[in-house]
Amino acid sequence: MYKNLKNNIPSHGTLQRVIGIIEYNIIQQIQIIWNKYVSQKENKIVAIISKKMGISDSIIEKSKKYIETKDYNYKTLNDSKISRKKVEEVEKEQYIYKQGDKVLLLDKKLSGIVYKEVDRFNNLTVLFNNEYLEINYNRLKIEFTAKELYPEGYDLNQLFSTFKERKLEKDIERGSKKGIKKFRKQEGL
Repeated sequence: MYKNLKNNIPSHGTLQRVIGIIEYNIIQQIQIIWNKYVSQKENKIVAIISKKMGISDSIIEKSKKYIETKDYNYKTLNDSKISRKKVEEVEKEQYIYKQGDKVLLLDKKLSGIVYKEVDRFNNLTVLFNNEYLEINYNRLKIEFTAKELYPEGYDLNQLFSTFKERKLEKDIERGSKKGIKKFRKQEGL
C-alpha cells in the first residue's frame, strides 16, 4: 500500500487521501498564508537584486505602488501625445564636399574619403575599404575637411593610388627605360 520513498516522503496516493480528508476552507487558508510568506521572501530578493543593480528605493516604492493600486499617472503620457506646432527649421547650409574630405558613411557608420565631388545626381565617389562607392550626399556626414587633414599643396592623388603606381608614373615622366618597359609590359604592348 505504501511505496518506499526517500526521506520518508509519502506517495502520491497518500497525499491525495490526506488532502481529501482536510476541509476545503483550511486548505484555502493554508494557501493564503503560504502565498504571503513567499511574497515576503520575493520582496526581500527583489530588494537585494535592485540594490546590487543600483536601483534607488524610490523607484522600487513607486513600482510596488503601481502593482498594488494600478494607479498609473496618465497625465504625462497624454501631454506627450498633444500635437505641437512644428518649429520652422532654418535650412542648414549644405556643405560642398571636396576631394580628400573624410566623411562618415551613415548607413555603415564607418569613414571614407571623397574621391570625386558631387555630380548632377548629387552622388559622390567615396573611397571606402579600397573600393570606390557612388553614394548620395545625403547619406554622408563630414568628419574632417581636407584642409584640416592635409597641409597646403599636398598631392591628394596620393590618397587614391599605391606607391608602385606613383613610382611608375614618375619613372615614365622622367623617361626611365625601366619605367617605360614596365608600362609596356603592364599594357601588353
